[in-house]
Amino acid sequence: MAIGKVVMRDKEYLVAIRAFKKGLVMHIMHYTGEIRPIEELSEIKNLITVKEEELKLAELLIHRLTQSEFDIGKFHDSYTEELKKLIKAKAEGREIVVKSVPETEQAKGLMEALKASVEVVNKKKKKAEAV
Repeated sequence: MAIGKVVMRDKEYLVAIRAFKKGLVMHIMHYTGEIRPIEELSEIKNLITVKEEELKLAELLIHRLTQSEFDIGKFHDSYTEELKKLIKAKAEGREIVVKSVPETEQAKGLMEALKASVEVVNKKKKKAEAV
């Protein structure tokens, strides 16, 4: 393993480089001054307690949405693709029209949101099984 420094985007990083399979892996590390004690994090002070029922419903949703095999080929960088289309259109002199985004309804609570998600997944699975 090796420790070194790398500059990316005008910032110097401390890195650890180690062998992995047939190559090398670089891990970005943090300088001591960048690490804050966990007690200083305001998010930790305001933690929400999750009820057992909410936890079970979340686990059910995760189980329903999980596939047995992960296929990274199903994922792509749509943001970059759309950005390239906009740049090309702008370069060709076409007018760019920004679509307005409709406001989304606020969830009433965690339980309602989880239940709604489970219902959507169940409906999708029933449709897929019917086909």
